[in-house]
Amino acid sequence: DCTGPVVLCANTHLMMASANALIVETVRASYSGFYREVLTALPRIADGWVYPMAGPGLGTALRPEIIARPDARIRRSAG
Repeated sequence: DCTGPVVLCANTHLMMASANALIVETVRASYSGFYREVLTALPRIADGWVYPMAGPGLGTALRPEIIARPDARIRRSAG
């Protein structure tokens, strides 16, 4: 989980689809702190278990206020 909140969400879904995934490691301070400032939803972690988000895609999105910040740098790929 040292790569950030979006990867935590993606890895949670990947682990749910993997028969041999046993352990997920997170940083409680990041999960309880700035991760919640960046995303609309995070995986629920309770009693030693992690649960995936419901909804389409990863089940989360960047918070609109993060994208609207004047110092936000938005990069889009053209395809």
